[in-house]
Amino acid sequence: MPPLNVPLMFEPILGNYDAHIRNFIHFLDTRVDCMLIYDGPLDIPQHIRERTLYALSVQHRPTKKILRNVYPIMLGSQIDLAIRHLQVCSFEADIPTVSNASFQEVDIGRGFFIICGFLRHLPYFL
Repeated sequence: MPPLNVPLMFEPILGNYDAHIRNFIHFLDTRVDCMLIYDGPLDIPQHIRERTLYALSVQHRPTKKILRNVYPIMLGSQIDLAIRHLQVCSFEADIPTVSNASFQEVDIGRGFFIICGFLRHLPYFL
């Protein structure tokens, strides 16, 4: 039996998620004058300890009002890599690409703890 190639297995799932989030960013930018922001801690283990939802919020540009935890962040996605590696916290037009960063198997363990810690938020992931 060949070894399990986790990054290759998750590639279509992460690609689909990245396409959806790009569409959402475009919709917010062109239709409702809002942008996606990340206003949580930049340390994933800290999220696990604090039991906070790893999600993006929507900020209305003119009023600066924030609707929190609107779009959950999938570990290993382009937006997750931009947050963790580039420390980018606002996404107005597009997601910056991270060079030489890819999905890591350790993200599966972190994702398991985050999802198990937030079963009440499970409908957001479906």
